[in-house]
Amino acid sequence: MAVRVFVAGGTGVVGRRLMPQPVARGHQVTATTTSAAKLGLLRELAAEAVVMDGLDGVSVGEAVAKARPDVIVHQMTAITGKPDIKHMDRWFATTNRLRTVGTDHLLAAAEAKAKAKRELGWELRHPSWRQGFREGLA
Repeated sequence: MAVRVFVAGGTGVVGRRLMPQPVARGHQVTATTTSAAKLGLLRELAAEAVVMDGLDGVSVGEAVAKARPDVIVHQMTAITGKPDIKHMDRWFATTNRLRTVGTDHLLAAAEAKAKAKRELGWELRHPSWRQGFREGLA
């Protein structure tokens, strides 16, 4: 049975090495990147490609809601190539924010999906009530 897998950080150091595994097993993979320039890399890895900012809750919520995943894999880091030793504090702070704040956003998006499905028996059209309200007023 094919599973819908959402890989947050699909073009990162860890994510790009992970991507071939669920694809090889026949799963439907949606993977994220922070740069539109890297969308091609994800498509080459046979994934649906999405630009997402892991530090922006709305961006994460929209990406997760659109993908409708069964599984979310968190591989967001700020590790790009060789770290600059002079600025290790900045690199570590960014990576730490992705691991903490990014995790919170992914969990909130997953919980919103699970709650709607469990309590109401339907899929979310909007990642947050705010966006749905705004679109309802438009």
